[in-house]
Amino acid sequence: MAEYLLELGLEEIPSRFIDDLSQQLAQLVSDYFKAQRLSFDSVSRYSTPRRLAVIVHGLAEKQTDHQELVKGPALRIAQDDQKQWTKAAEGFVRGQGATTDDIEIQSIKGEDYIFVNKFEAGVPAEEVIQNISQVFDKLVFPVSMTWGMEKKPFIRPLHWIVSLYGDQVIPIEYLYLTADRYTEGHRFLGERVFLSHPNAFLDTLREQYVMADVQERENTIREQIAKLANENHWIVPMDASLLEEVNNLIEWPTAFCGTFEPEFLELPPVVLTTTMKEHQRYFYVLDKATDELLPYFISVRNGNTDHLENVVHGNEKVLRARLDDALFFYREDMKHSVDYFVEKLSHIKEHYQLDTLAKKQERVIKIIEQLVQPLNLEVADVETALAAAKIYKFDLATLMVDELSELQGIIGGVYAEKFGIESSIAQAISEQYLPNQSGGALPKSIAGSVLALADKIDTLIQYFNVGIIPSGSSDPYGLRRQAIGMVEILVANQWSLNLDAMDRIIHAVDTSLTQSDLKKKFVEFIRARLEKHLQNLQVDYDIIDGVAHAHQLNPYRQIHFALKLQQLKQEQPELFQSMIEALSRVMNIASDKEESEISIQSDLSQSNSEEILIQKVSQLQSEDSIQQWVDLVKPIKEYFEENLVNHEDETIRINRMNTMTRLSKYIRQEMDPRLIIYKF
Repeated sequence: MAEYLLELGLEEIPSRFIDDLSQQLAQLVSDYFKAQRLSFDSVSRYSTPRRLAVIVHGLAEKQTDHQELVKGPALRIAQDDQKQWTKAAEGFVRGQGATTDDIEIQSIKGEDYIFVNKFEAGVPAEEVIQNISQVFDKLVFPVSMTWGMEKKPFIRPLHWIVSLYGDQVIPIEYLYLTADRYTEGHRFLGERVFLSHPNAFLDTLREQYVMADVQERENTIREQIAKLANENHWIVPMDASLLEEVNNLIEWPTAFCGTFEPEFLELPPVVLTTTMKEHQRYFYVLDKATDELLPYFISVRNGNTDHLENVVHGNEKVLRARLDDALFFYREDMKHSVDYFVEKLSHIKEHYQLDTLAKKQERVIKIIEQLVQPLNLEVADVETALAAAKIYKFDLATLMVDELSELQGIIGGVYAEKFGIESSIAQAISEQYLPNQSGGALPKSIAGSVLALADKIDTLIQYFNVGIIPSGSSDPYGLRRQAIGMVEILVANQWSLNLDAMDRIIHAVDTSLTQSDLKKKFVEFIRARLEKHLQNLQVDYDIIDGVAHAHQLNPYRQIHFALKLQQLKQEQPELFQSMIEALSRVMNIASDKEESEISIQSDLSQSNSEEILIQKVSQLQSEDSIQQWVDLVKPIKEYFEENLVNHEDETIRINRMNTMTRLSKYIRQEMDPRLIIYKF
């Protein structure tokens, strides 16, 4: 056994793609060797902006031998009447590298077939590795490019390939490159170097100012920042996403601190931290004693300490320019009032096909009014949400949001308080975009949750109405994120909102929008997000299908019900099976009558079991309770044992069909049990 190193050297890969590509390459290499029957112990992956690499530990010297019993044609085709092998048999064995002497006969389901044992001797690892370049074509790139005369796209131009099995080069070929044992060090501090063995990979690169191990780089960054913080009595919040991004931007980390003028502390802290993090990839600094923002920052250089003072000065200069702009915009904004910015919304369109932001605020007010009853909202929360809705988009008219668009909503809350708006209203404004990603932070206030929910409902209705509906992977306006946010807000607040009743909300927004196809598109879009949410909760696919295709669309109730179903399936599988089987039988018998056409007469009961079931059906509640369906298992089974639904007497037959139909309508409010697998 030996180690195998595979390295791809490229021009700088965007930091946000590196981890995924590194994982893909490691998985593809692992899958390739498994498929080729070449055993190994483990796979380690390494990455920097300029390289993707894997080391396969304990790779076997040759494939394992393979023997397989291969099925051929039926014996009646393989032999003629004189028991001689036909051309079909001869062709089959020849294709397997065997002769007719190797034929075996076995019977399958009463039919005789011919078989041969196909033996394939394992080949040396070197031969297997020579074809490993095929995995490169399986890498999935979020973006790709071509360069020079090369027509095959790749994430970035390739410059070198290393392929080392032990101390032996395996000269694989890809595009215009042939693999060798030479790798490249740091772009400015290193040079082209010789690799003697895969085990020398990490140490050799360190000598060339490259830390190829992602975790080693992260630990180094953390240690260097912690050292600077301790020396200066600072607190440096370690933002996980920023740390990951910085880690994937560098090959040799050197942390340093810089400063900016204290006058910039006049800016709201969120403006300072956003400028440092989002635009400059800096870590901001807090005073250890007061927890207040200080006029310092920490950054990480891709290089060593040489001429570090020039690097510090350059970074300070760039940050100062950005903060100068931000301070100017802030001071200009503070010369006005909320009313000034709200008036400007009459001239700003949400989208060129949609109405103005002023009109959006008016619609959201109407939606909130329609949500009061179904969400059972407190008067104080409603008043706060409505007050916020009257002004909540005002920050989109400010210079600050024009400069730092990622602060929309957040800066609205900050400005609102500075303009003397009540803090609860300001908080709701700041929470209007939450959650801004699946599983992200949710609004903390009820008013903020109501405002965010109403805003998302309006956005989806308006975009859908003009035909802007995500298809495939394309979603330029983040409408899927809006829908997922709706589901998560409803679930987090335990709000039982039946979205099938969207007609009332749509009509309240605009009477011209009341159209069945709009409602249908809206409901199906939310249903798809509901299914995705249940997948994230590890609910079985069949339970997801059954619950998601209930006649109602009520995310909180359905998610709660699906989790209860999943629990019953895991803890009491036999009871689960009996319940789904019984309810499915009812569904298969029921007719498609409307509720108004259904009449059940208890005096037509012909047995005790029929009387009991009719009574049970009359007591059913439209609720997400598993227990009421569990309680029906025995009555349904006894009913079918003692009663024939298709009775010869028409009056009795109709009454029994009506019983089944009404029961099925209750069932379909919660699930379609026919989509749930109940036989294990």
